[in-house]
Amino acid sequence: MRPFNFTSALARCFRVRRWMKKALFVLLLSLAGLLLAAGAGLLWLVTDSGRTWLTAEIEKWSAGTLHIEQLRGNPLSAWSAGRLLYADAGSRVEIDGLEIAWNPWQLLTGRMHLRRITADALQVTVPAGPSTIDIEALWPVWVVQLDRLALGSVEYHEEGQALTHFSRLEMDHIELGPTLNGQWAVENETWRMHGRLDGKPKTWTSRIGMAAISGGDHLELEFQGKGSKAGSLRLDGELASTQLAMSGDWTRSGNIIKGEGGLSMQQGPVLHAGTWGLQTDIGTAATEARIKGTSTGVNLLRALQWRVSARRESDGRMYGELSETAGSSEKNELQLQWQMPVPGRWTAKGELEHWSVPVKGADGTLSGVFTAEYQDTGWQMNVAISEGRMGGLAASLDVQAHGLADSWKLVRGHMQMLGLTMSATGQGDAGHVHVAGKLSSENLHQAFTLAGLEGSGRLNGSFAVSGSPEHPMLTWQGEGRAIKLDEAEIGRVSAQGSWLHISREGEVKLSASGLRWQKKRWADLQMQAKLGKDAVSFAGKADGDIAAAWRLQGQKKPDGGWQGSLDQMDVRDAEAQWLQVRDMPWLFDGERLNLERTALKLFGHAALLAGDLGKSQLDINLDMTDMPLQVLAPWFKSTLSSIAGKASLHARLGGAWDNPELDMKVTADEVKLVLAGNEDSLPPPILKQVNADISVHRESLGWKAAASMSQAGSIDTSGDIPWLFSLQPYAFEPAQQAGGQARLAVELADLASLQAWLPRIDPLSGKAKLNLVVDQPLGKVAMSGDGEFDLPGFGIPEFGLDMSGKGRVVWQGEGGQLDLSFTSGKGSMLTKGAFSISEKKFPEIVFKKFQLMNTPDQQLVVDGYLAGKNKDGNLWLLGELTADPLLVVLPEIQPRATQDLVWEEEKPAGERFKNLRLTRLDVGLNLADHGQISGRGMRMQLGGKLRFGGSVAYPMLTGNLNIVSGGIDYRNIHLDVLPDSHVVFTGDPDRPLLHVRAGRRVDGMLVGVAIDGPADRPFSELFSEPVMTQAEILSYLATGRPLASLGQSGSSDAISLAGFLLGSGTGGQGLQDKVRQSLALDELTVDAGADRKSVGAAKRLGEKTTVRLEEVVTTQASTAVTLEYKLFKSLSLFTRKVQNLAPMVGLKLSHEWPGEKVQAED
Repeated sequence: MRPFNFTSALARCFRVRRWMKKALFVLLLSLAGLLLAAGAGLLWLVTDSGRTWLTAEIEKWSAGTLHIEQLRGNPLSAWSAGRLLYADAGSRVEIDGLEIAWNPWQLLTGRMHLRRITADALQVTVPAGPSTIDIEALWPVWVVQLDRLALGSVEYHEEGQALTHFSRLEMDHIELGPTLNGQWAVENETWRMHGRLDGKPKTWTSRIGMAAISGGDHLELEFQGKGSKAGSLRLDGELASTQLAMSGDWTRSGNIIKGEGGLSMQQGPVLHAGTWGLQTDIGTAATEARIKGTSTGVNLLRALQWRVSARRESDGRMYGELSETAGSSEKNELQLQWQMPVPGRWTAKGELEHWSVPVKGADGTLSGVFTAEYQDTGWQMNVAISEGRMGGLAASLDVQAHGLADSWKLVRGHMQMLGLTMSATGQGDAGHVHVAGKLSSENLHQAFTLAGLEGSGRLNGSFAVSGSPEHPMLTWQGEGRAIKLDEAEIGRVSAQGSWLHISREGEVKLSASGLRWQKKRWADLQMQAKLGKDAVSFAGKADGDIAAAWRLQGQKKPDGGWQGSLDQMDVRDAEAQWLQVRDMPWLFDGERLNLERTALKLFGHAALLAGDLGKSQLDINLDMTDMPLQVLAPWFKSTLSSIAGKASLHARLGGAWDNPELDMKVTADEVKLVLAGNEDSLPPPILKQVNADISVHRESLGWKAAASMSQAGSIDTSGDIPWLFSLQPYAFEPAQQAGGQARLAVELADLASLQAWLPRIDPLSGKAKLNLVVDQPLGKVAMSGDGEFDLPGFGIPEFGLDMSGKGRVVWQGEGGQLDLSFTSGKGSMLTKGAFSISEKKFPEIVFKKFQLMNTPDQQLVVDGYLAGKNKDGNLWLLGELTADPLLVVLPEIQPRATQDLVWEEEKPAGERFKNLRLTRLDVGLNLADHGQISGRGMRMQLGGKLRFGGSVAYPMLTGNLNIVSGGIDYRNIHLDVLPDSHVVFTGDPDRPLLHVRAGRRVDGMLVGVAIDGPADRPFSELFSEPVMTQAEILSYLATGRPLASLGQSGSSDAISLAGFLLGSGTGGQGLQDKVRQSLALDELTVDAGADRKSVGAAKRLGEKTTVRLEEVVTTQASTAVTLEYKLFKSLSLFTRKVQNLAPMVGLKLSHEWPGEKVQAED
């Protein structure tokens, strides 16, 4: 295939005008001859002698010969010729099936009116070589009016050039004279083109549009001219996924045309922009062109500054150069020159000198040379880039190849780049070609990075091309290991395939194992695809968390299309079958894929699917009737424990791939929804007569849904919000622009029907109504509506509350009105008034003996108020509250195995609130000396005043919390809290200052413990009245007797004292651990209970042997020795000897071995 040559094409364009003049001249001579002969006898003119006379007369007026066959019709209105052939020196015009309808009498007025010209085929041949053209001479003598021209086939051939063929050429309403207008259309096997001409000879506009038969390539051109001397041009379009834009001005002087302007090309993320200039002689085809531009893009490290120049001499010699300069340097780091000094020979030479690679992920420098030479007898090419690095890795390219007129040889081909290494050798001639190579990489990370992906892995493969040059065959195989690509992982993947070009036959096999993607795993994946001359098949299977199997086959039809069947398609996970298809017929005609309406199973239920998919349009329809909604339960298991009912669905996906339309309609007579965790509660609410319509277009999502609820309730919602929806490229997400709106209306006549959805509220009775409108995008002024409720009775058993209430809320824009009232116990909570988000104010909430908790262990009644005010541009929560009474009973701690109750994504309070608007606090809390806290061995009565300040994100707490009275029981010892104990809050709620004194009176003396300092670093000391030594105080605290009397009751006193000091559950646990470590024991326990006191110690003698000694004091002291041998992880054999008792032997089942950590079981 010849390369496209702009200069040659421009010259050929004017030569086409030359042969058009000749073709028009032939028609005009024929018409004139017919007109002159009309008076001599119309019947004689269509005879053989008449045609001979007519052609002889025309040949007298022209320099060529004319041949007409099968001439018929009336020369003064409409006539036809089976074949018309005109030839002169080197030129030839042949027209088959010519028909002309015209009005010759208008020639007398200076106008040629052609109503219709049609022909089956037009063939034009012109000689090669330049010629001088007088453009003004091409203008017709008469005003030409052509209503309709239609040519079935047009072929234009210039000697030495490729044949130009059009399958259709049409013109309509053409007028050439004082006014210019008309339109035309033409197409070939690749393009469809159309154009329009408007204006006058001195000021005209021509518009041309081109669109590819297949693909999205298109061009729009516009030429404006002032006669034939000057004008402007503009081009817009897309070619090979590149957006093009070009504009400029042109002038003509004689045969010299000059032009200049600007251009831009958007190629993916890279933008090329610059200027262009052109000068050409349309007579000799001598041309000079230049382009200077800059390339920028997000994937480029720097801007590319490049220049391109080319020159064609009138004798056919051509020269060109391309260069690129990095930064502000004037030195060309990349330079390529080429020339064709004589026809049939060209040379090229390029050089890289520390050229800075501009691509992100492949940054580095390259140095090397490139040379190539071609002539009739042979060619050679050498590339040597021996110094370079890309992406931090070595880079090189070494290619040596040469050839003769009928053979070639790739002596060496080696490339190393971005961690990839490829090598190849080969040779060939006119009848045979063979190339073999290898491709490998130890780390694909840099190659993935260049592609904009995050990944790694290893690759090893080979390839080969063999056969004839016209019918080559490609075979390849490869293996990858430890592939990681974004969220996907592949342990091992292998693939192999082949492709025969002549018959378009090929086969690909792929096998993978150890796959993981988005927490889903697949142990094995197998795929095989075959494309034959007359058959195609595709099959595969995947085993893993989502299992799949498919098999498709097809055959070629006599008309060139394909037809076949999707024999099998199964997709399922461990809980449900998602899709099951059997024997779905399909038909492909080269333009569209048609799926016949077929029964299948979706979520285990029968459905009907039909589809029609074209290159630009699609139409898919899905219908399901009485689908059991239980099949959807696994998809909603996190929120719904079950869903019951039957629904019908009709869905249609249609429109263009880049502007699709999705429409769905869902209906259901009855739907039951059971929330997760509420399986044993009351019967769930029932939605009845459910109807929903959903429509998703490229820029909007609309819906309308309604349902009635149990006990005369209803839900109605509708809306239309901005939405991005496209299949090519894929997009399905909300848009951020304004203009959408969502509406919700809910009316419930009996809230008791919702009892199953609100298990923590019992009882629940009353009614409610809500009307809400939300504008898009969401914001502080996006909501408006109103709601009201009346709750004669509702309770919260968890807090022991039995309440009632009613209220109304009106919301409009940034504010609204509140009117709420609740009763609880013997008190009330009221709020009424206006609120404003922008002004940061809310009405006052008044509490009067309002009960917030009422259980045997927790009681709280509050008086006071809370209000939201705007101060200094911030929202302040102000208030004064009195708690009377406050009762809290702390539950006893039950030792048990637990798991961490903090969610993985949970953040500290400061983190959760730091992005919220700052809300200030100034709320006082008065305990009125009526606060009581008990449980866990303590009883305290609290009083005092506290004040909450700071903000919601970072609250501050100040004030005094007085311990009016109380006591602490610790290891059978009772300590009274002394009246001067208190806690002082100075700001940080987690770091109050403690001053707590607790003691006991023994024989008229006071002994105790004092704790002082911040809560995170307190210090303690013993005190007594009168003053005693620390040991004496400790003796009185632990045993109630002086130090001198210890030991008179045997070992019981010592164990009591040790248990007080070393017992677990207090700070003594650390002391106990230190004692155990200092004695090199694996286990040390102290039990100072009221009925039984003991001390135990254990030591491991080996990996599986442990000895344990225990001293027990009940009514009398005894000693026990145990020897234990570990048989298995949780089973051991032991022998035990207790003082004054016979020894015993047994088996022990345990989850822990002394000295070992407990192992968490899977």
